[in-house]
Amino acid sequence: MSNLYLNKGSNKQRYLRLKPSEIIAPKLFYNDDLIERYNIALESKEPYIQFISYYQIIEYCFNKVSKEKMLNDTKEILQKPDFSYKNDDKVQALVKIVQKNTRMYEIEALGSELSDLKLVIEKYILKEDLITNINDFDDDLMQYYRTQKVSFSCGMQIDFDCNDNKNFIDTLSDRIYKTRNALVHNKSNYSEAIYHPSNENDKKALNKEIPLMRIIAERIIFKTAKEI
Repeated sequence: MSNLYLNKGSNKQRYLRLKPSEIIAPKLFYNDDLIERYNIALESKEPYIQFISYYQIIEYCFNKVSKEKMLNDTKEILQKPDFSYKNDDKVQALVKIVQKNTRMYEIEALGSELSDLKLVIEKYILKEDLITNINDFDDDLMQYYRTQKVSFSCGMQIDFDCNDNKNFIDTLSDRIYKTRNALVHNKSNYSEAIYHPSNENDKKALNKEIPLMRIIAERIIFKTAKEI
């Protein structure tokens, strides 16, 4: 799948048209649903469709990472040396963890979706890999993502330079999520920013986000592949 990336210096408007059968490497099986969304993005010339298609690849993993977090948090308590089912305080702490994670998993709210996005980024995206892939795509993009907000959504600059991985995840997730919201919301009483397809400045700004979303989508496709 490494040949999916555009090489540095290549024509950035030239996209590879690959079918699922062409990107299945030996001994690995790539998710057809994700590949379908990926190809929709590649074949479209409309940045709105590209961004949403790539976002849907990220979104596909929301339930999985939420379930994993709930199970891992529960296992962590059960595996502690001092846990005992005879200790009411310990059992109550376990119940609270399960209740909290169950609510996060079941309730479709803005906050929970952003939390799921952060979990997906944390699980599948390494900062070092993302930096390398962005630089391979276009040297100028790295500085742009580091210093510029998304003009129409106010998505944050990505903190690539922090030692705290949490801050990197938070800023990257904020940029993606606010931009996604600006694309899908079009209510008169919606308080956040809105993307206007007829506005050339908005369209240019959205185009800048496509390489970032494509790289993230590709990493997720790679890392969710299963052995045959």
